[in-house]
Amino acid sequence: MSKLWREHQDRLAQFDMERMEAEANAFALELLMPEPWIRRDAAGVDLADDKAVEKLARLYKVPVAIMAFRIGQIHASGERIGSSSQPQTVTEQTNPQNTKDTQ
Repeated sequence: MSKLWREHQDRLAQFDMERMEAEANAFALELLMPEPWIRRDAAGVDLADDKAVEKLARLYKVPVAIMAFRIGQIHASGERIGSSSQPQTVTEQTNPQNTKDTQ
């Protein structure tokens, strides 16, 4: 009986570690790339364009794969990313002096 109990405890411990790791990953994503910021910075950006996703990744200083994952995660939440009354490109967001408003 004690062997069964130990196996059960080991499985529970493994489950707890996986759950904690998933929670830590979710926290890190939200900390590095808060959803409202991603929505703001992705407004008007063609997210199917790999170069645009690369620019967003550079803006947030994260790997492209992580940015693509975060964008997909936000899309999966049911709301569309990039809906804004003032669409901007990533270049305009990172280089405001290049926008028409400053000319």
